Amino acid sequence: MTLPTPDAYNDAVQTPRLAFSDTELANGTVECNGFGIPKALGGGFAITYRLSSRNGKSYAVRCFHKEVRNLQDRYHRIHSILKATQSPLFVGFEYQQTGIKVKSVGYPIVKMEWATGMTLGEYIEQNYQKRTVIEQLRASFAQMEAELQQRGIAHGDLQNGNVLVSPQGGVRLVDYDGMFVPGMNAGGGAELGHKHFQHPDRNAASFGPSIDRFSFLVIDLSLWALALQPDLFRRFSTGENILFAANDYADPASSQVFQALKMVSDPTFQKALVSFAAICKSSFSSVPRLPDFLAGRNIPIAPVSLPAAPPSPQKYIGALPVIDASKFGDVCQHVGDKVELVGQIVEVKAGSTRKGTPYVFINFGHWRDDCVRVTLWSEGLKALGVTPDYSWHGQWIVVNGLIDPVYHGKNRYKTIEYRSVGITLSDRSQLHKITQDEALWRLGRGARPGSPVPHSSAPAPSKNEDILRNIQAKPVPSSGSSRPTTSKPQSTPSAKPQQTTSQPSTVKSRNEAILKGLTPSGSSQPSGVSGPKGSGQPAKTPANDNSGCLIALAIVIGLIVLMAILGR
Repeated sequence: MTLPTPDAYNDAVQTPRLAFSDTELANGTVECNGFGIPKALGGGFAITYRLSSRNGKSYAVRCFHKEVRNLQDRYHRIHSILKATQSPLFVGFEYQQTGIKVKSVGYPIVKMEWATGMTLGEYIEQNYQKRTVIEQLRASFAQMEAELQQRGIAHGDLQNGNVLVSPQGGVRLVDYDGMFVPGMNAGGGAELGHKHFQHPDRNAASFGPSIDRFSFLVIDLSLWALALQPDLFRRFSTGENILFAANDYADPASSQVFQALKMVSDPTFQKALVSFAAICKSSFSSVPRLPDFLAGRNIPIAPVSLPAAPPSPQKYIGALPVIDASKFGDVCQHVGDKVELVGQIVEVKAGSTRKGTPYVFINFGHWRDDCVRVTLWSEGLKALGVTPDYSWHGQWIVVNGLIDPVYHGKNRYKTIEYRSVGITLSDRSQLHKITQDEALWRLGRGARPGSPVPHSSAPAPSKNEDILRNIQAKPVPSSGSSRPTTSKPQSTPSAKPQQTTSQPSTVKSRNEAILKGLTPSGSSQPSGVSGPKGSGQPAKTPANDNSGCLIALAIVIGLIVLMAILGR
């Protein structure tokens, strides 16, 4: 079945009474942004809209824009099992095979209760410095692990956006697209989960009751570390993780996170950290349950050592597709997808809607051109806590979120048409400022920040001379010269300089010679002194030294003659 595009769903849900077969949804109102366009959330296989019914209830409506194998059978099984459990971990939902009509054709949706609470990412962002709160959250995850294990259920994608946390620290799960329940066949999973919470060895064949084991270890160890040393959150959180990221699991020995956690002064934690590093380097099938991990049981043996040196060069492993914000066409290809948008800010524009509510556009290009941007409506500005302004120009940022459909607009005078595409920000954890080096590494155009620079033992005088020439923005002499050349013609000795045994032969000595050759003409070197020893450069002659004086004298005489003429 060919599923509708996000644009098509956006058009359909603007008229709920025509779009939905469900009475509550048909009589509901879809939540819109400042331009009156339906606000889409989520990612993966579906986009999600929030609809408010007349009876005061709100629902999350998941509309599928990517094919999910055996979707109807999967959701029927999941619904049957979860309804029987009556567990507060899960949110009630209905699968409707033809729940929405798009251009008169029915397509499947999932109607789910709108669960209240902060996402796991938001909750940690607000409470990471409160040890008792973090410890309570850690205990809630341990209880969740025990209950899912007992029921033979696995969520399949435990991560910041799929766990809701109550003010008391209780947890609930949303998004059941990748869930495993009893009765399903192992293997052939529909999705692989968020990379920052998944074992590097996980694949479609891993699908089964144990797919959450590694995620529980990641969450538990991260919360444990924050309880002991809260400042780690500001150092390593990106909005899409807690502390660890996919690159850390791929190579613990070169991980900055492992390096920092090695400094946490708690012997029990250190033992768990070494065990976790071994688990990362072992097979997916050898990942133990959380209680076994904490007790030091069933830990695989893997040849791994914690780092004692700076991280090595390593390709960036993004949890989401990494998109260059300067490339409008590439961003358009990912409408409806959750991505990691990386770019340099070109301009920041503030304004207000017709209702007077403020908004800000962070543009990665000029607004008149096809422009990629981040949109902050009033709720986004409130969540961010600061208002972007001119001082943000030129800075590099990474923004995680769903790519909204392309917007076609006109300026207020209706004289200029423009197009824009990008992400609407609703959560502070979505946006992070990064360095240019970090941005280029994520985009695949640079080395990992902090990586050691490779050195070569072979002499490379021509390369060094090129570099220095660019720095000086003027010609650089060869390594045997004592002064930089100028545009003024110079007398040339009739004989070639004699090569001596003291001619520089290593990179270091050649660099020193080049640097000496870049001595400014006004340096403290006395006139009449020869060039560097062994350079073969002749000493300056009196004729050369007197040339400047003759020129100055000629200028003075010319001025005297001119004044005499004018005085007549």
